[in-house]
Amino acid sequence: MKLLAKLGALALLLTSVSTHAFEVSGEHFVAKFEVTSMTSSENGSVMTSEGTVDGYGKVYLTHELTTSIGSVTTGSMKGQARTMDADGNYVAASLQGIWRRTGRSLEIISIDNLSNGTRNFAMDTYDVVTGKGQFDVYPVD
Repeated sequence: MKLLAKLGALALLLTSVSTHAFEVSGEHFVAKFEVTSMTSSENGSVMTSEGTVDGYGKVYLTHELTTSIGSVTTGSMKGQARTMDADGNYVAASLQGIWRRTGRSLEIISIDNLSNGTRNFAMDTYDVVTGKGQFDVYPVD
């Protein structure tokens, strides 16, 4: 009987954990981007985009999307960002993360290391058809 109770408790725990989505909260900013190019290969795609972001100025992004083995809808991502504000202040960033495509929506989750010492957690969503993207960026420290 104890084994049955333990199995029931385990099933309840697993069910409750799987029904709660991962949620990020706290101070963040939203940035909007437009895709400027997309090239594909047998291992994935390279996407470039640009936008203007408060505090950074003009931002240029490159995301290298590598497909997971046996999948064309998920994979890993590495990338670079370069920014330049109106005063000529320059920031570079290294981006690492994962991606998932559902229909025409491309979602990228990344950890970004900026040359000014900032570290960000970013959740990006692109509409692959329109080329428009929105990022929710959370400074880590």
